[in-house]
Amino acid sequence: MFKEYILVLILLFTFTLPASAGMTIEGEIRTIFDKAYYGDDEEAIANIWANEEILDLNLYNYYGETRITLEDVWNLPMNEEFKQEYEVQMSGQLAAETDFLFTVVTQNNFVETKRKGGGQDHPDPPRQLHLDRASLNLSAENYDVQLGHIESLVADDYFLSGKGLEGMDLERKLFGLDFRFFGGGYNPDRLYNVVDEENENEDEKEIYQRDPHYDRDFIGLTLGKELADTYIEGKYYFINSNELVNMVLALQQEFSPSLSGEFEVVHNSTNELYNSRIEELSGERSDLLVRADLDLEVGKADVNAQIKSIGQDFQLVYDDGLTPGRDELSLKINYPIRAIPTTSSFTVGQFEGEQDHAVGIGVLYQFNQWTTLKGKYELRERSDQFDSNALVVGEFIYPLYDNLKLNSHVVNSFDTAEESFFFAEGGLLYQVTEDIDFKFKLSYISRDGLAMDGNRGYIEHVIRF
Repeated sequence: MFKEYILVLILLFTFTLPASAGMTIEGEIRTIFDKAYYGDDEEAIANIWANEEILDLNLYNYYGETRITLEDVWNLPMNEEFKQEYEVQMSGQLAAETDFLFTVVTQNNFVETKRKGGGQDHPDPPRQLHLDRASLNLSAENYDVQLGHIESLVADDYFLSGKGLEGMDLERKLFGLDFRFFGGGYNPDRLYNVVDEENENEDEKEIYQRDPHYDRDFIGLTLGKELADTYIEGKYYFINSNELVNMVLALQQEFSPSLSGEFEVVHNSTNELYNSRIEELSGERSDLLVRADLDLEVGKADVNAQIKSIGQDFQLVYDDGLTPGRDELSLKINYPIRAIPTTSSFTVGQFEGEQDHAVGIGVLYQFNQWTTLKGKYELRERSDQFDSNALVVGEFIYPLYDNLKLNSHVVNSFDTAEESFFFAEGGLLYQVTEDIDFKFKLSYISRDGLAMDGNRGYIEHVIRF
């Protein structure tokens, strides 16, 4: 449905653009070749790619072992892909103080595209030139609106935290209130090719249906108002015809220049139609998420204290790593030691009737203008069992010449509870001319217990006009 709206949008915008509108046209032609190998344990290598220090994806969520997060599966390195993307951007002013940005991206897939999802291969046949996405952004003094393709919509960490949608996102002032409305669903072009009844590719159809939200619409409405030193906000998020509903009250309070706080309570309810798609759920469910945050500046130190409780039946939708049924109290202190940013943390939580503790320390060190090092260590305790994780991350960018840069990214994780892994990526960025770039990357992944490691080769050529 949204695809048809996008096409109507393109036609209306093209033929109604005022002749006097100051307009700039620019674009890119991107040629991309991607080939990744996932070793002998595809899901294990995919999970390493998803690590927050590498691609930061949430592949396998809380819907059960056979459920996946489709949005992030698309962002995994491709087993094989060779394509060209043609992006055209038109920008300018429609009227006084009203700016627009109109973007159209078409795509040409030269070979069969092979990708991973749920630890399996999922091929897509070659496709001639086709519309991949289109969007229109309008910005004025009192409103901002996005129509068409929204790359990464963020509502909250429990509902649509960085979700790609086809729809709209409007923010504006309304009767002295901060008003936001958004609504949309999945990319219809992809769904049309793999989910319709006449499609013969049952593997592709099945991988989409393993995400319980693949054909649902997500809608949100928020209203906020600042009263003295307090900001009050009400939110209403729902899926389809109230199959899932989040009703939210949030407060932000500035107690003093150095002390501020936030409080939020969310009532979550789901009906039988929603729960019938989620494993081990049935009937109607409802639960609460309650949390409070305090931020304090003490000299050079920044202190954050948070208490959070998420009910067992609270249904998360494309969340940012939250866990239903968990209560948690955490304390974090950021303090520079000899100009080196240092973070200390302490967390005590309760999950499934058992208490757990964690204490950690992290440092970020700019070794020189080319090299950044980051290290973290965490000691965890649960049921009188201790385990730990040490993580070392290094990034290196070195200009050999003004137009040629070498770069590398290394992640080494040592974990006593889970399998340790090593990730290394190196490449170069060559600016051929002011309007032509060439990028090349090689990546390598190894993990304890794997007989075959993973690797990737990636080439991207960009021409700007």
